[in-house]
Amino acid sequence: MTVKSFPDEKFEGVISLINPFIDEAKRTSKVRIDIANSDFKLRPGMYATAELGVDAGEGLAIPVSAVMPTGTRNIVFVDKGEGRSSRGS
Repeated sequence: MTVKSFPDEKFEGVISLINPFIDEAKRTSKVRIDIANSDFKLRPGMYATAELGVDAGEGLAIPVSAVMPTGTRNIVFVDKGEGRSSRGS
């Protein structure tokens, strides 16, 4: 996290609470981040820019239009090139 008051410093912390409601006009949400602040540089009401590190793992993303629902499961065909394909569900 960075604040304009201390542009050359980065503050690290852990997110402990995320407000589930987003202000539509400002496109913001309140988040509680627990940060060590022993030197009292950070004050209540300060605005900050947070950069989140998230381990999303590995996965495959496909467009919704590529999914064919059959009623009992969803099927996706994967083009493997050279006229070959495989079916995934």
